[in-house]
Amino acid sequence: MVQTGQRRQRARKQPADVRREALIDAALRVFARTPYRSAGTAEIAREAGVAEPTIYRHFSSKKELYLAALSRTCTHVSEVWKEIIARDGPAGETLMALGAWYEHSIVADPDPIRLRMRAAAEAEDDEVRTLLRDGYAEIQRLIAGVIRRGQQQGSFRAGADPDAVAWLWMGIGLVLDLNVMMDGIPCPPSGTGIGPTLLQLLAAGES
Repeated sequence: MVQTGQRRQRARKQPADVRREALIDAALRVFARTPYRSAGTAEIAREAGVAEPTIYRHFSSKKELYLAALSRTCTHVSEVWKEIIARDGPAGETLMALGAWYEHSIVADPDPIRLRMRAAAEAEDDEVRTLLRDGYAEIQRLIAGVIRRGQQQGSFRAGADPDAVAWLWMGIGLVLDLNVMMDGIPCPPSGTGIGPTLLQLLAAGES
């Protein structure tokens, strides 16, 4: 009876959805530092502080867990950006807020970009390629939407192609990713004016 009560107490402390999220967090850290083929579920279990069979109560395979971790690296960005965009501030301020949050997040925790970069380099699987492609496309769509809002507000040039500018904006993010991976800091560093310069090029009335 005591043992049953203890099991119930542990279950209340960590419901299945919480345990699943903890496993994804652990997998993200492991896959960020270890190639997919080399990373084992035993290592992920150790990282999560659970027995290895626990993984298979929540995921059917290592690949399913890998895809969940990789998906997390994209959906986390898009979910936070949607919250920032929903504040409905001026488009220029919104773009700067998106960039500032992203820069802070990759410096504070570079594991998501490490996993995305590793996945892109190792992508030999249709599901991995599709997940990455869809993740980047969603982020691009969000940026393009902010640019269109700026055009409607009259603060951005009407002739600018929102989709093209969004991909250029994402290109800056990829440069930040690479430099954080190599040096641990974004390059160029904050305050150098890249974001404001792009906004000036977008500004209504500028050629």
